Amino acid sequence: MLGILNLSPEQRAELFDRTGMPLRRIGINVLNGAASAVDRCCRRCLLADDLPGVTVGPDGICNYCAEFEAESACGFYAPQRLLELVKTYRGNGSPDSVLAFSGGKDSALTLLLAVKELNLKPLAVLVDNGFIPDEVKENGRAFCGRHGVEMVVEKIDIRRVARESLQSTSGKIPCTARISGVFAIMARACRDRGLHLILGGHRFPPLAYPVSAFTKKEKDAKFVCVSPLLARRLSEAEQVTLIEEAGWRRVEIAGNTSNCKLIGLVEEHLYGSHGYNPHIFEVSKEVRVGFYSRADGYKKIDRPRINPEHRRWVEQRLGIDMPDKGETAVDKEITEL
Repeated sequence: MLGILNLSPEQRAELFDRTGMPLRRIGINVLNGAASAVDRCCRRCLLADDLPGVTVGPDGICNYCAEFEAESACGFYAPQRLLELVKTYRGNGSPDSVLAFSGGKDSALTLLLAVKELNLKPLAVLVDNGFIPDEVKENGRAFCGRHGVEMVVEKIDIRRVARESLQSTSGKIPCTARISGVFAIMARACRDRGLHLILGGHRFPPLAYPVSAFTKKEKDAKFVCVSPLLARRLSEAEQVTLIEEAGWRRVEIAGNTSNCKLIGLVEEHLYGSHGYNPHIFEVSKEVRVGFYSRADGYKKIDRPRINPEHRRWVEQRLGIDMPDKGETAVDKEITEL
């Protein structure tokens, strides 16, 4: 007879260090106490088949890794394809493109590649969702100015969606609402200036997509977002070295982010509610592409540690009190066992 034991974050980390398996639970033989894996883990990324939509084949590769491998073999993410897309959609004046600029490390490198390697003259548009610290915005403006790029700030309000996410166990991530709002603003920036090319800081597939995929408006299909980082394939360590040498300054923020203070609390809440970090799929995409190792990726999806000052900063903007989830429901279950 087999019982199921949910693992605490500390137990998961120890097991990953020993075996390389990102397991969230194990089976216990109630007769002899022997432990065994009940879920299959992908040997390339951090996904296991207890997660929604994940299957792992006989070769130990998940369906997402297999799909990426097949697409790569067809040249979907080749540098030459990026150059062709830029040539097709760039404008003729100044600016000739719009850069979705968050102030974080990924969009900073995108800006650098756009100016230094693609010879573009982008307009950087930073969309402030209300949870981007002033220091990030100030550093972003200085970085843009240093490289001859104009930066404008637009605002969206995601407080209602954020409150709903943090006060429920639905698993809904407010970042999704932010992304659709961001692309609506990028589309408007293009429309106002007669442009069609948007540069994104995403580091995972697809290489390019119409903005209408996020705005759900057919009129936005003519605006195309491309990812220089995905085609360039620099490791994360190389990326950070490049942008820091070019003047970018890091702001320490809890969570898998370099620009938004809301994300850490969302990760903490959903980790407690569902037993895993909601960015495990995104991090697995970046491991799959090769930006960092599985071990480094695993650290990114640990339960974030939120200090009291950070928590109060977010709570003041949300108008709610968030409990310190130092002990999750899963942890409590293990303690009682």
